[in-house]
Amino acid sequence: MNSAGTVTFTAISSSGDTLTFAKSNLPTGLVSGNPVLTYVGGTASPGSYTGVVVTVTDTDGAALHGAFTLVVDANSVGRLR
Repeated sequence: MNSAGTVTFTAISSSGDTLTFAKSNLPTGLVSGNPVLTYVGGTASPGSYTGVVVTVTDTDGAALHGAFTLVVDANSVGRLR
């Protein structure tokens, strides 16, 4: 069953600056928002996607990068007989 979903990234600035999030190296079917990563149901191919990067930047230009492997699982849809 294909479904939509989201992942929300969080970070806190010790000086209270506004933070901006960006993602890169995303597979087709994932949409980058600030700070939400959205899965559009039925469009991302199952598999492991290495090197997905999230970057958070504060208003002074300081940036922090994090990389991870994103795994998209496939679910089968049963048929009624």
